[in-house]
Formats: sequence, C-alpha cells, structure tokens
Amino acid sequence: MWKHSRRKFILGAGAALGVVGLDSHISLARNNNLSFFQTARSATSSHPLYNTNLRTAIGLGDESPGIVDQYGSLDTRHANVHVEINPSSEGNAVLQWSQSLEDGYLPIVETIATSPQRSVRLTAYASNVADARAEYLEIEGKALPWKARLTFPYNMTVAVKDGLITCGDQILAIFPDTAKTTVSQARYNFLTPERYTTALGKPAGYTSGFDLAFSSSRGSFLFRPLRYRFPVQIGKTYRVILGLCLPPSSMGLFANDPPKPGETLLKFSADSQSDIVDLADLTPGKPHLSEFVVQATGQEIRVTSETDPSATLPFRSALLNGIWIFEEAVDLEQVKLGKLSAKALFYVRCGEPSGEDAMCSVTLDYRDSGAEVGKCLIRLPHNLTTLDHDKGVSVDSPASRLTAKENWDQLLSRGAQLITGDVRLDGLYKTSLINIFLLRTKYSKMANNAEDLYVVKPGATVYNAFWYRDGSHLTAALDVAGHSEEAAKSLRLFWQSNLTSDFKSYEQQESGSWQAPINELDSQGQALWALVHHFQFSGDREWLKAAYPSIRKGALWIKNVTSQSKVFTEGGNRPMYYGLLPMGEGEAIAEGPGYYFYHDYWSVLGLRVAIEAATALGEEQDVKWITEVYNELSANLLASIKTAFERVAHSKYIPATPYQGLPQCDLWGSVAALYPTRFLEPDDPMISKTLEVIYQNCKEDEYTFSGFFENTIWTYMTVDWAMCCLLRNDLATFHRLYDGYVAHASPTNGWIETISLDTRLGDGDMPHGWAAAQYVHLHRNSLVFEDKNILHLCWGAKEDWLNNGIRVKHAPTPFGIVDFELHREGGTLALEYKVSRGEHQRRYRQVQLHVPPSVQRSVSVRVNGNFRVVAPSQHVIRLE
Repeated sequence: MWKHSRRKFILGAGAALGVVGLDSHISLARNNNLSFFQTARSATSSHPLYNTNLRTAIGLGDESPGIVDQYGSLDTRHANVHVEINPSSEGNAVLQWSQSLEDGYLPIVETIATSPQRSVRLTAYASNVADARAEYLEIEGKALPWKARLTFPYNMTVAVKDGLITCGDQILAIFPDTAKTTVSQARYNFLTPERYTTALGKPAGYTSGFDLAFSSSRGSFLFRPLRYRFPVQIGKTYRVILGLCLPPSSMGLFANDPPKPGETLLKFSADSQSDIVDLADLTPGKPHLSEFVVQATGQEIRVTSETDPSATLPFRSALLNGIWIFEEAVDLEQVKLGKLSAKALFYVRCGEPSGEDAMCSVTLDYRDSGAEVGKCLIRLPHNLTTLDHDKGVSVDSPASRLTAKENWDQLLSRGAQLITGDVRLDGLYKTSLINIFLLRTKYSKMANNAEDLYVVKPGATVYNAFWYRDGSHLTAALDVAGHSEEAAKSLRLFWQSNLTSDFKSYEQQESGSWQAPINELDSQGQALWALVHHFQFSGDREWLKAAYPSIRKGALWIKNVTSQSKVFTEGGNRPMYYGLLPMGEGEAIAEGPGYYFYHDYWSVLGLRVAIEAATALGEEQDVKWITEVYNELSANLLASIKTAFERVAHSKYIPATPYQGLPQCDLWGSVAALYPTRFLEPDDPMISKTLEVIYQNCKEDEYTFSGFFENTIWTYMTVDWAMCCLLRNDLATFHRLYDGYVAHASPTNGWIETISLDTRLGDGDMPHGWAAAQYVHLHRNSLVFEDKNILHLCWGAKEDWLNNGIRVKHAPTPFGIVDFELHREGGTLALEYKVSRGEHQRRYRQVQLHVPPSVQRSVSVRVNGNFRVVAPSQHVIRLE
C-alpha cells in the first residue's frame, strides 16, 4: 500500500497527502513560540543548520526510549508530559527556546524557555536508581508560572491522590503537591502508540459530501496494526462499523499503479469477528464500510485494522478512516454521508489527533504557587505498584541524575577512548554511541540457547524496526568503538536460525538470503560484511566458527542468483545485467524494482570478506569457489558500470543502474563503489567524475539529492562521501564535509535523516541510528583507519586537535589494538604509540602517521622517544 522505500514514503507522504510528515505527536500549535531560525541558510550563515523539528532520545538502553521534543515535552512508554509556560502576564510575548545535554553528551536533556527576566528549565532523563526504573522530568521555574499536563493514552481511568497518579495498583506518575489538579477520564483508547503511525490529512482534490472521517485517515508504519478499545456493557449487542476511503491513486498513495488483487489485504476486526478487504476492490474516493454485529462478552470491544498475512507487498501497513459504534441497526448509506455520526455511541475520525476522548489526562497547575515556583520533580515509573510506594517517592533528583550519569559513563569506559580534544566532537562521539544503545531493544531469551536477542534499530518511532542495511552499520560502529561484546549480541539476529515469533521473518532464509526488508538486496553483502567485520576487529575465532555456516550460505546465495543472470539476449548479445544480482528495490535511488549497482558493490565486498572468513578457518574448498564467484562478479560488474558510464551517463558519472541516469535515479549509491566497499580505486576516473557531479550539487556542505527530492539534503550520506575524499587524500573537501555534517547535528547531538532546505523541517526519525553510527565511523576513522594493509594514524585529524592533544586508547583494528598519544611541543610532534596484535588478526604492511596541515610547521617528530626530522613538504611519516 505504501511506497516501498521508507524514505520515499516519509518524503512523499506529506507532499502528496497534505500532512505534516510524521511529526503529528509534536504540538504544532506552539510553533509561534519557536525561536529556531526557519528560513533557508547557507553553509556560511551564523544561524543553525539543523532541522527545526528536533527530537532527542532518553532512556536506559535496550528498551523503548522516551522522546523529548524541542519544547521539552516528553513522550514515554505509557505517558506524555507537556509543560505549558503561561505567558498570561505578557500577552503573546515570544519565548526563546534552547536545548543542551548534560556534560555535552549524556542523555539528560535540558530545555530552557526564557522571556525577558523570566525562565523555566526542564530537564528530562531516565534512571534506575534503587532499582526503580523511571523517566524523570525536573521543572524549575524562575518567576514564570507554568502547568504540566500528563496524558495516559492506554488507560481508561486514573486516580489522583497524595501526589500519585494510579490505575488500579499501578503507579503511573509521582508529582509534588499543587494547589489545583484537574482530571479527565478517557471514553476509549487508541492502543497503538501514535509515534508508530501517521495521520494522513485531507488530499488535494478531495470531494466533499461524505462523512468528515473520510477526509483524513491514519496509517501505521512497518507491519503494525491499528488497535482501539471501547468500554461496553457485558451481554449487550452493538453495531461496529469501520470505514475506509482511498484517495485517488494520483495523490501518491501507491508507488506505481493502483493496488493489484491480493497485493494489499486489510483485515478489519471487532472482537473475534473479522472481514478481509482487498484494496484492489475499492474505488478511490468512494467510501467502504465493514459492519460487525457484536454481542459483548467482556467490558470492552477491541477494534483492529491490520494487514492480512496473505498480502504480498513488503511494507504491510494498516489504514483506517473512521469508527462508528451504535446500539442499534443503522443505514450504512446514511453513515457514509455523515448523517448519523452525532447519534453514534462512539465516533472516531482516525486521521485526527487523539484528543481528550481517547486518553486520560491530569493537569497540574502551579500558576497559583507564588512568583518563585522553585523546582519540582515528576517521576514516571516503568513498573511500580502502590506496594512499592516508598521506593518510588524516596528517590530524589540528585541521586537519580548521578546514577544515570554513572551508568552511561561506565558503559562508555568499556570501549575505545577516541579523544580529539575538541569538546563538541568528542561529545558527538559519545552521544552517538549512547544513541545506538538507546535505539537497541533486548528480547529476553529469544535467541538460540535461551540467550537474549538484541535488535539494533535506526529509530525509536517510525523506524522502530530492523533493517540489515542500518543494522550492519550500527553493529560495525560498536565494533570499531571497542564494544565487541555488545556487537556480538547485536549480531545474533544476523546468523542464528530457527528463531521464533516475528524474528522468524528477519532471520536468514533457507536459501541463504537476508531480506529485511524484502528485495532490498544490498542486505546480502551488508550482512556478510557485518559478520566478518566483527571477526576482523575482535579476532574471536570461536565466534567465527559458530557464525560461519551462515556466512557460507550467504555467499552461496550470491553464487546461485548471479549464475541465473548469465544469459544472452535472443540476438546473442550480452545484456548489461549479465552476471549481476537480480532486480531489487533501490531505496531512495529510483522508483520501483531494477538492477542496482549498489547491491552488487556490497555483494562484491561480502564475497571478499567471506573469503577471509573461510581462509581463517582453513575451509580451502570454500575459499576456492567463493574466490571464483568473487572474480566473476567483479569482472561482470566492472564491465557493466563501464558501459553504463559511457552510454547512460555520457562519461560524466557512474549511474545507479545499467539503464537509467539523472534525474530518474539518484547518485548516492554510486559513492559506495569506493567507500565502504572499495570496489573501485580512489583515483579511478569514474569515481572522480561522479564525485565532481555530487560536489556541484552540494548545498550546506551536505549530500544533496540530485535526482528526485531536489533541494533536500541527506545528512548522514555525507559521511560516505567524506570518506571517499579521505581515501583520495583530498583533505580540504574531507574537512569541509566533516564540518558540514557536524553543523547539521542538533544541540542534543542527533541527526534526522533528511532536511528540506525550503522549510528546515526534517523527515524520518530522530535521533537516527544510522546517522549516529556514521559519526562514530567518521570520528574514529579520522584518528585510526585501516586501508587495505596499511594502518593510518590521524589521517583525518585537524591541526587544532593537537592543541589539547589527541589520545586514542584501546582502539581495535583488524591488525590489533592501537594506543597512542600525539601532541605538539613547540616545533616537535610527540607521539607515543603501540599496536598489540591479536592472535587471529592479520599483519599490517606498514603504519603511517599523518601530520595535519599546519600553519606552525613541525620540524621534527619524536616517536616513542626517538627523534625524526620532518621535511618541509612531508605530511606522512612511515613509522614501521
């Protein structure tokens, strides 16, 4: 039903359907208080370049995080907290908003709202002090009154007494005394977290005359059902009606043509009754109703819209426009026309934001507490009952914050220490690692041998699912950052089989393919790379033995599918896809299925590292056949891209496919030919030309789409481009792109996926996990980087990093563990370093120290106590 590519869906849904992207959970009514500069800016502007719709994750790691928006409002697992700053004494005066992280990197988010001589400080974080897991929101007012509104979307009723908000024996929130408390109970609940759905607004060209519910709808994202519950009387009979209306296909709801029979099947349910709706049977613009006659057997009726398993689209999202529940039979035609909505016991316009009827709310009003409100602490426990009341209320703010800080610092200390001396950059590195853990989810005993399964995810809201593409970069980032044990946990989903529940669809298939999602065939090489990459950096041969059957199967799949494309045309000619991977989906490269070189670059890399794995284990027969497949695929791919470079792109760039160039296909996938896959050499003329085109289209020193989605930057794809420049020793461009990437990070050290240069709004999820992983790689590679058999130190370092000294401790590489310190002593660079080689790791050919270009020229370098003279033009020193 949705466009196959998640990025195309994110970018296209708002424009085509007239909605505000996927940020409906942020209160847009407050935008008139927004102080972030919202017009287009140049890279040289003093105004911030990051997106204005900021979000920051807080949490304990390996579980669902809380999300803090740009105004300090907090969205947690069972409650939302919105603090309203009361400007009544100032009319409509504009508040200034700012955000930061404690110590520049911790997930302790401070939001400050200020007006002349007045301010309120909001601090959100999570802590597990005294085994009481909870989110905390500290509010400190300075002569500016405020009130806090807590909403509980998944509870029908709540009780408020003695500073506690409860539902049954469950404590939902703990708050300080206030003079006034207002409570509102829910009439029904929308049980699907709104962060996993999107409201699809009124499309252009909508024809009025039907019920208002059909002018908007709600869609889920990534397989999730839409679930509602309504309180009823046991034994009573109800008429439950679910409504659906598709906009015209030209509105962009479908990727290409209208849905085909059996392609998109929705299952509408009311308690145990269900109805299958084939979207191919619906007429766009004409409402469809499914009616159920339900005799209540309990105190509630549950209503669901979900995708039937028989549907064939890879992204199986649910959709629903309206719900009507009557106590007697009604005329369905009158329901469609909106004549009976006012008479319904329950009437829900699903596309509208969930309002008072769908959730309980408690408003804590501190406006009458005096001019100086002081500090209060709102606690949102995860699993605390009234029997544990004392444990919940005994925790104070200093203890909870200190515990949160200590826990994260302890985790970071177990990995590599990569210190540039630049506080901003070092903070970005730490936060990026923390975000990877915040976006990872632990599933107890769901892996083999009753081990825990850890799923790395690119986002906490709409991207709260697993992709091998993102997952490979995330796990590789953990490995290069020295968190080998955590990377091994995250890789269980890559190689273990016979998993249960939903993980069965994620695991490697019997054929050897990794398809999450289906048909995005870059997954094949990426999964192989991530697995062998872990062995390269950990040297754990026993782990490799366990994972090797999966690696072998993955390589065999590439062998089988590429042999099937070795066919000639009827005229006896060799097609441009000869010996390549089959047609698949190239996300954000082009519309629809095709032969994408990006997939093949990754498969070549996957085969290359599979050879390394087989060699390490002495699997000589496998080394032989995998090498043959590697050589054949490499030769066929090179022949195809050379032909496409000349015929399709007229020798100006490497096209994304054998048959299409700009503007039908974007170029970002072509960057992978050099980095990360190293299929082509840095000085290859085809690479040079491609990077030239990308550079000409660049805006704000970020990768900018040159095909569709024009005037949109793709933040973290800039890192791959920057690494290409490093490999080409183009340090000026490398540093410019490095700075551009950093400039688009939020004040809370996160990135969103893409940013519109027209609106400054970002699309996708934030903080984005792949973006965090990209910064980990960028930061680390600037200091320690392996290129084939050469170990490079400080290749991407800047001169000013030397001011405070560069320090690298316990940094893993494929050659062993690297430790070094580099600082300036007048005209001398002082370096102390060592490489501790692992037993099962390969040997390097040489170690090189790169001297950052400097105004203050270094005339000598002291390496482990021994002086060497540095020539005036010398920027690379061979250490061994």
